[in-house]
Amino acid sequence: MEEQHKNPYAPPEANVGDAHLDTGTGSFIPGGRVVPAGHGMEWISAAWRLFASAPLAWVGMFVVFALIWIVISIIPIVNMIASLLLPMFMGGLMIAADNHFNKGDAQFSDLFAGFERYSSPLIVLGALFLAFSFACLLPIIVIAIFGGIGGAILAGTGFQGAMGGIFVSIAIAVIVVLALMFCLYASLWFAPALVVLQHVRPLDAMKMSFSACMRNWASGLVFSLMAFLLMILSLLPLGLGLFVFAPVMYITMYTGYRDIFIQEE
Repeated sequence: MEEQHKNPYAPPEANVGDAHLDTGTGSFIPGGRVVPAGHGMEWISAAWRLFASAPLAWVGMFVVFALIWIVISIIPIVNMIASLLLPMFMGGLMIAADNHFNKGDAQFSDLFAGFERYSSPLIVLGALFLAFSFACLLPIIVIAIFGGIGGAILAGTGFQGAMGGIFVSIAIAVIVVLALMFCLYASLWFAPALVVLQHVRPLDAMKMSFSACMRNWASGLVFSLMAFLLMILSLLPLGLGLFVFAPVMYITMYTGYRDIFIQEE
């Protein structure tokens, strides 16, 4: 009788280092904690275990989300507010992952749970993301303007001097924007899960997410390297592997959140 109620997705009961990712309930750690670098790989393996237990549901959610996102992106004007909707879908995926993790059942309808239950805070989160995205682009505009002015000044020294000044300005602008965008996505990585699962206010969720990503840079680096390798492998069979890779990557947002922000009981 006891075996019938045992979680089929739980790991072996041996004392292994990553077991904390696979238990059910736990208490929230405000601000999160620092985990070992090797946990970056465990986020992926834990996400794979969830995906493998209900692949059709997860592939279905990814395909529908991708199709909706493509349609939104090609519609004029509507595509300008697409970033407002992204956290709502991410919130739905986090709810789906949490229900799957705790109840052992992935529900396709959870993809839209963010629209139904958490629309207000997730829209605010999307608005903050959109505003910060525009802010990240300001340096490239400013640097491009000053680069143009500098190029005009250097034009007096010859064409090569002018072009060299412009190229240097563009290179600096690109580096600055990439750094800012990295910080922005770090602030968004765990934010949807914190909003829908812990009811953290959007701006506070972004701060917590950014802080957690920065403090867990080592595990994040391991995760990023593994994700890059898996992405390359997923492209080999005519890109069909993306139908597995993409859902697993979305689930890692949940498994990483759970590892850093949840203290298992």
